[in-house]
Amino acid sequence: MCIDLIEMFYSGKAAHKLHAEVPKLARRWLGNVERRLEDREWIACDDFTVADLMMACVLRGIRKTDLMEPFPRLKAYYERCLARPAWQRTLGLYAKRLGVNVDDIR
Repeated sequence: MCIDLIEMFYSGKAAHKLHAEVPKLARRWLGNVERRLEDREWIACDDFTVADLMMACVLRGIRKTDLMEPFPRLKAYYERCLARPAWQRTLGLYAKRLGVNVDDIR
């Protein structure tokens, strides 16, 4: 997420302002995704598609924040994406390549 990059590349007053604004923008964007999921299981159509894979990767970047908390449909959607067997296999292979336990990167 952009918040991590702010810490790395900006300092002083600009970093504090950006750090405050990024979550506001993220919540607005996540609210739009929440509304999109109102009557559907997946983002683009009735089936799981590459759009869902890409969205799950974006959401993975904020999984350790509280940004998804106000959005129950979004959280459930993310969990559906993660529960897919192919995602679990990929995560396991990635952990193996890194030499870490899969639970450490979940």
